[in-house]
Amino acid sequence: MDSLSALRRRHAPGFTLIELLVVIAIIGVLIGLLLPAIQAARESSRRTACKNNLRQIGLAMTQYLDRQGERGKFPQTAKLPRTLNPNNLPSLFDVLAPFCENNRELFRCPSDRYIPDEEETSEFDTYFEREGLSYDYPSLVLAGRTRPEVLELRNAGGGSGGSDKVWIVFDFEPFHGPPAENGSQNYAYLDGHVDGVVVAE
Repeated sequence: MDSLSALRRRHAPGFTLIELLVVIAIIGVLIGLLLPAIQAARESSRRTACKNNLRQIGLAMTQYLDRQGERGKFPQTAKLPRTLNPNNLPSLFDVLAPFCENNRELFRCPSDRYIPDEEETSEFDTYFEREGLSYDYPSLVLAGRTRPEVLELRNAGGGSGGSDKVWIVFDFEPFHGPPAENGSQNYAYLDGHVDGVVVAE
């Protein structure tokens, strides 16, 4: 009986080195195929979170304007409140904080990344770390104007359409998509909708 058991153990099926290497290679290929899909799903989730942030900021801006009455005017804020603000203007967050429960995280894009110029050295990885927000607000165009005045200015400048064509807040850079590609930027419009725009080459 003991010799029969020993014989079975000696001839028991097992993995050879080649079979083991083939299995490892197959697993490696499967992981290689899955990673891009996982990364794409994560970026899609970040893009959606960014759009939700912009939608909430757009609602906060609407409340800010409505609080002033029918002739409510857009605020004047600093584009880069921490690094380029000689007039010591408030940031967009400072102005809208009372209308969004002082939630600073609304002003952080999950895909935010700061890429300094070639001659610039920076300790910051994101615009949020550098400026306290990930989003741009065209203060030079909007500040001190009412919503009808902004629409009139757009149409006088050769633009067409209504409030669905006027940007009020958007990503500083085309954060969405691989860094090696042009990517896309999310925009919040005066009418409340949010959309992504692919940056052309």
